[in-house]
Amino acid sequence: TEIYTLSLHDALPICLLPRELSPEDYLENAWSSFLLAKQAGFDLEFHYADDPLRDSSLYLVPGVKGQGGLSRHLWLELMERASAGATVFLSLDSGHLSPFTECFGLRVRNREAREGGVQFAFAGQTFSCRSPYRLELMPEGAEILAAEPDGNPVLTRFRRGRGTVWLLTCPVESYLAGKPGAFAPGAPPFWRIYQAVAETALVQRLVRRCEPQLTLTEHLLAADQAVALLYNHLETELEDELTLAPGWRIVEALPESGLQGGTRVRLPAGSGLILRLAADTRTQKRE
Repeated sequence: TEIYTLSLHDALPICLLPRELSPEDYLENAWSSFLLAKQAGFDLEFHYADDPLRDSSLYLVPGVKGQGGLSRHLWLELMERASAGATVFLSLDSGHLSPFTECFGLRVRNREAREGGVQFAFAGQTFSCRSPYRLELMPEGAEILAAEPDGNPVLTRFRRGRGTVWLLTCPVESYLAGKPGAFAPGAPPFWRIYQAVAETALVQRLVRRCEPQLTLTEHLLAADQAVALLYNHLETELEDELTLAPGWRIVEALPESGLQGGTRVRLPAGSGLILRLAADTRTQKRE
């Protein structure tokens, strides 16, 4: 019997958490970011914002609050990473960032306290979220992906150098952490925002699934061997069709009943599935 030590892929997407946040804010942002990423189909690593910044293709900075929510040094370093090809996503709570226009491709015309929440449409869905401030924004190069009913931008994407910078002007992470049932089946699919942001990271995965309640973690055993762990969080049976990266195949499933032939899986409520994967050649490497 062979025994392997499981390890996650190098350069996972990184979620940055400032130490200056209160324990409540820290845990809310971390918890929701983790669940949104899982529903969107990717894994995260958490790092304190004042630790040396590790290399990654994707950086998430949830719920920036106040003047000290993100240091200027880290902000400028993130912009350097974006210019070099990384994707940077930031959601705003009450935070202030400078520089702003050259980073987001947006000019702030006005900032005022907001009564109630914000509503916006994205990916064919309508969303509502708590938002303490309203930023009246004028695009200066940014692409508007979601807006309030009056057209004011809420979710934007800006090409910076070889990378991309995303801005969400409401703190969805802390909002969802305090909302009962926010991640349950049938809840508004806020995870689609993370899915859109992480498009590049998702393309690099060996296994992709469609159902957000089917969580998946990948572990490389060697350059040409991997294990995927799947779990059905629903209270009912779940079926889904998996997509494998080119050159990879499923060689074993535990239990065997979880794999319905090819790449279709069927899992009873609250059950898991282990898939062993292999590349077609021992020299194949992930792109």
